Amino acid sequence: MVIIAFPDAEIRVYTLKEGLFSALGHDLEILVERFEIKLEGATLSVSVDPKSLKVLHALSSGRPIPSALSERDKRSIEETIAREVLQVDRYPRILYRATLRWEGGLPFLDGTLELCGVTRKVAFSARKASEWYVARVRLHQPDFGIRPYSALFGALRIQPDVEVEAKVLVERIAQG
Repeated sequence: MVIIAFPDAEIRVYTLKEGLFSALGHDLEILVERFEIKLEGATLSVSVDPKSLKVLHALSSGRPIPSALSERDKRSIEETIAREVLQVDRYPRILYRATLRWEGGLPFLDGTLELCGVTRKVAFSARKASEWYVARVRLHQPDFGIRPYSALFGALRIQPDVEVEAKVLVERIAQG
């Protein structure tokens, strides 16, 4: 069986703030720096190193604000995500395993996500954007036992839903 790896894929996470003092916080775009995607036949597996999440920048109405966070702010947020949110010492890997099938000429994945020791069914389809297949899935953190980050006695918090976007070059996946 041929195994296809995806070294030029990309995974990003998007968080949104809420609460009475939400103006003090930031929506964020976060890059996953270390992950591995493999396709063997119709079986897709994704392994993510949760220690590799890097804050790219704050967002406003979905647009980057490069100057909103200092490098120190970014490192602090990354440490909080690793230690308090994802508990990387306890859960050093995020795993997604799925079956790939084609619906209307586009890839559809039906599988399970193991995150923070909890496994849940996660299915989604991708769309074609230029030379990429792009999939965006909303994850409800409490479904995985994750308590969304909050500060100032809950007056500033991250919404329970985060969005994960994965991009893979079209040429890497051949419709079977």
